[in-house]
Amino acid sequence: MKTGVHITLCSFTNTADRQLLQPETADEVDETDKPDKLELTDEQRVGLTELANQRPTKSKQWLVDAGIDAARLVLCEAEHIEGEGLAGDELNIW
Repeated sequence: MKTGVHITLCSFTNTADRQLLQPETADEVDETDKPDKLELTDEQRVGLTELANQRPTKSKQWLVDAGIDAARLVLCEAEHIEGEGLAGDELNIW
């Protein structure tokens, strides 16, 4: 095992995550609107931030349980991306 290798875990949420956390937002979209045009409420923003912060923490725990030294795992600040872009965790090895 290469001791100098580190893994960065970055987490993202998107509009689909918002609709999972707040199903009532699906009703706010009519046939002509796109979900990424909706404004986030403070409650939705907090919920998405919590979800985005949980994702890399859970991934980190899984990697630690698999035998990776926790000191080699770096967590990024969570980010919300409007639209149907990237959602989940991104792992970078350096």
